[in-house]
Amino acid sequence: MHDMKTAGIIGICLIVLWSLLALGQLWFQLISGELFLKISLTFVLIGVASVLIALIRRGYTEDQQMKRDRYID
Repeated sequence: MHDMKTAGIIGICLIVLWSLLALGQLWFQLISGELFLKISLTFVLIGVASVLIALIRRGYTEDQQMKRDRYID
């Protein structure tokens, strides 16, 4: 469960950072459009990767707990 909380925190941080970057780009053209797209895609990939890692770890730890509790062999 701790892994999903960490993934949620990472996701929220990425959304906040991207929102600030998008607002800055919209109003002040801080960086080139190409760089903004690259940063946006990087944020998406980091967010997806963190969720996938958290899901895999949660499944693994649940299986280990069930083995310890002798629900599965």
